[in-house]
Amino acid sequence: MTNEFAAAVHAMLLLYFKSGCQKSDALAKSACTNPARMRMIVAKLKKAGLVETREGAEGGCFFVRSPEEVTLEQICRAVGSVPVSVPRRSGDYDRDCMAASGMAELMEGLYSRINDTCYALLGSMTLADLAEQIREKNAGRSLPCGAEAV
Repeated sequence: MTNEFAAAVHAMLLLYFKSGCQKSDALAKSACTNPARMRMIVAKLKKAGLVETREGAEGGCFFVRSPEEVTLEQICRAVGSVPVSVPRRSGDYDRDCMAASGMAELMEGLYSRINDTCYALLGSMTLADLAEQIREKNAGRSLPCGAEAV
């Protein structure tokens, strides 16, 4: 899992809570990330059909779907995040060692099963679920960043 996934979920929740067009600078500030990075994340979310953007002085990004329809799996896949990704392969196919020659394939199968399980869990959780958890956890506090109640 990457920080990009966390920033994308944060941005999506903020867009839902604010229920209007938001500039990437504001989304980045709230998510504690760089505005250029947030623009790249928003571009990926737009390509996946999760947000829309508007150019110009009044431009920005806005939420276009019901939060009950948007799953964390959709967000994860939109930003290209993989729950478990290991860049280094363990073992060596050419070695005359049972463990070394079979380890890479064994671990890749394990990572694949873990990812399938994670995607299934993320697919069962919606943006609305997270919004409710935030509301429950922060009962009595103001909504995020001056957002209006939805």
